[in-house]
Parts: sequence; structure tokens; C-alpha cells
Amino acid sequence: MSATPSEVSWPALDAVIADARRIGADEEANALVQAVTTGSTSGEILDTLGQLLRTHRALRAQLLPAAQVQWDAVLADVHRAYPGSQVWDWLAAVVAKFR
Repeated sequence: MSATPSEVSWPALDAVIADARRIGADEEANALVQAVTTGSTSGEILDTLGQLLRTHRALRAQLLPAAQVQWDAVLADVHRAYPGSQVWDWLAAVVAKFR
């Protein structure tokens, strides 16, 4: 997929996608674009984005600090839509620290 970040029209996600492409994480960037462009409802889009951000959590550390802030903003949108997901994200982060 050769989509450009501007196709998403979500400034925070645009910044994450652009920075992911900058570091060569095209597969992850394409998955984020695809989540938005193929999702049929906002719930489906946010759920898929949340799953992708959780799955590729290590990618966040490779992004520029400004893009990390935008990553957190997208994740905050997911948490607003699915408040219970914040607990699972916290638990996953704790488990990851002990691996």
C-alpha cells in the first residue's frame, strides 16, 4: 500500500504514520492507514487502531518525541471510546517490563 499519511485526515495519526514511514516501518504504517480507510464504523476503526498500537508498542520508542506524543493522543482516543482497554494496556506494560 502506498498511501500517504494525509489520506487519513487525523492529525495525530498522520504524524505517527509519517514518522513510522521515516524509520522504515512501512508495514505498520500501512496497517494504520488500512485500519482507518477500511473500517466501516468509528468503533471498528478505534478498536483496530488500539489493537495495532498495542501489538506494535515497541515501535513507539523508535519514533521522534513529537510523534510519541501523537501516538499517546491516538491511544487516548481509543481509551475514551473503550475505557476498559486502558487497564489491559497498563497490565501489558507491566508484564512487558518483567520479560
